[in-house]
Amino acid sequence: MISPLRSRRTVRRLAFALVAVLGVALLRSAAPAPEPASGVTDPVTGERIGELTYGMSPARLLDTRSGGKLGKDQAPYVLQVRGRDGIPTTATGVFLNITVTAANGRGYLAAWPEGGWPGNSNINFTTNTDIANFAFVAIGSDGNIRLRVADTDAHVIVDAVAFTSDLPTI
Repeated sequence: MISPLRSRRTVRRLAFALVAVLGVALLRSAAPAPEPASGVTDPVTGERIGELTYGMSPARLLDTRSGGKLGKDQAPYVLQVRGRDGIPTTATGVFLNITVTAANGRGYLAAWPEGGWPGNSNINFTTNTDIANFAFVAIGSDGNIRLRVADTDAHVIVDAVAFTSDLPTI
């Protein structure tokens, strides 16, 4: 029997997954060529990131389950985003589904474009939980984003589902 707490988590995650998938599907099927949106603003710096938003088939950018965990005693993990898996070199930001799994303790994961850690947290988690969150991250000038797992060690899975760009992509 599934406990009420566990079933609520499962339903919330399923609903979020459906919204995320349908949202991307709507972005892809809304028009053959994207039209300018009102733009996207970086939630950390407040700077304008991109004029156009493009949906895409989900692309797995990182899965540490086949290797080592990301952890508190490591430097930020630098993840190449621009120019791979359907994300063009003109991309300015990326919409990600980030999952943390098999954590050894309580902690959090942060994602940011470049420089030092700005003090944000994208996911808070506890021991041995599988938890995902949807995040928009600006892409750094080097084409990468940074990931940091703090206070413990955990496996991280990152899937890109959309990106922003100032230039039309064909």
